[in-house]
Amino acid sequence: MVPLPHVQPNCNRKSTQLLHFFYYSSLIAFIASIHRLHEPSSYREVVCDPLWQNAIVEELIALHQTHTWDLVQLPPRKRPIGSR
Repeated sequence: MVPLPHVQPNCNRKSTQLLHFFYYSSLIAFIASIHRLHEPSSYREVVCDPLWQNAIVEELIALHQTHTWDLVQLPPRKRPIGSR
């Protein structure tokens, strides 16, 4: 939640009401923008959407930069574990 900006004590009531109006208007706009987002239900939808492709790249970069995991060679005669 975005905090309200500091209001000077000598502000009149009308300017405070205007400040609250702008705060709640932007909050409503933010909620409306989230509501319009569509989460893909398949891999095919993801690869066709540049927004999701960018999100995947950003996530992989973040995982690499934080050393969450390292890519290593699979030991001989071992198979990787699948995931879904």
